[in-house]
Amino acid sequence: MQVALLLLVAVVPTIQIVRAGMTKDIVVLLVQFGLVPSESPAIPGDMEKELNTVKYYLWSLEGGFLHPQVIFLEDFRN
Repeated sequence: MQVALLLLVAVVPTIQIVRAGMTKDIVVLLVQFGLVPSESPAIPGDMEKELNTVKYYLWSLEGGFLHPQVIFLEDFRN
């Protein structure tokens, strides 16, 4: 149980910080490496759609991490 709580305290805030600090410059790099889908990867113009995609990916990663932890802690409590 202590490991689960430690992971909740350490990982979730880190993911939130990364998501909040995500900029278009970082998204351009991710698009150029092919990690984020883009309609025109050769022309790094307005990357607002791609930025929202990356933030959504990080948000779903956070949710996917939290869900099993909460279930584990709930089962442990009972």
